[in-house]
Amino acid sequence: MIIEHIIGNISDKNIDKYNIDYVNIEWYECQKKIHRLTSSKGRDVAISLDKETQTRGLDDGDILYIDDDNTAIIVDILPAKAIIVKTKDVQEAIHCAYEIGNRHTPFFYADDTKKTFAIPYDIPFETLLNKMHVTYAVQDIKFLTKYRISQNVTQGHSHTHTHS
Repeated sequence: MIIEHIIGNISDKNIDKYNIDYVNIEWYECQKKIHRLTSSKGRDVAISLDKETQTRGLDDGDILYIDDDNTAIIVDILPAKAIIVKTKDVQEAIHCAYEIGNRHTPFFYADDTKKTFAIPYDIPFETLLNKMHVTYAVQDIKFLTKYRISQNVTQGHSHTHTHS
């Protein structure tokens, strides 16, 4: 089967009557145009995203397909190691955001409060946070598309630096 559109998300629909079949996707693959996956129940799933869906990215709980037997294929974003940053004030938040942007690191809110943010675990960035005396924790989380602050660097962004 080839899936080209998202039907909805389990947060918006009652899925109690469905048999759930998950496809696991790494957070950094959510904006790939083409996927070839095997579901948790062994079903071969091919995904070819349209431009709009690709730009948005697949998100945890997206409903990809519902068959006649009431089996729903659902996206499950796999947890990944992250640095969760909680800044003490606006100035510290701006400094951290600058450093993250300067490294072209994907940047996410950690939760609905939008008071903490998350980046994929990176030893050099952890070292920098220690030097900056910024409060952070390292834990496994799901990097959710709905919490993404910055676009993936694979979206055609590039620039050059000139050195004198």
